[in-house]
Amino acid sequence: MDKKEDDENKQSEHRNALAAISLVTEIGITMVVNVLVGFFIGMYLDRWLNTTFLFLLIGVILGMMSGFRIVYLLIMKLER
Repeated sequence: MDKKEDDENKQSEHRNALAAISLVTEIGITMVVNVLVGFFIGMYLDRWLNTTFLFLLIGVILGMMSGFRIVYLLIMKLER
């Protein structure tokens, strides 16, 4: 009986570890993708409108804000 309980505890610990790694990976990818999308949209707008780094900066800031919002929603979803 103890062997079976130990195996179940180890499996549970592995699942928790994998869930934590999955969450950290999802947060990292979400932040990077949002910032990169803002960067490239800003760069495109700067080239199209002949401005210097104005829309690039705005795009990166909006990408960061969007990433933080999505991360916040992910964390709030986990707490439920």
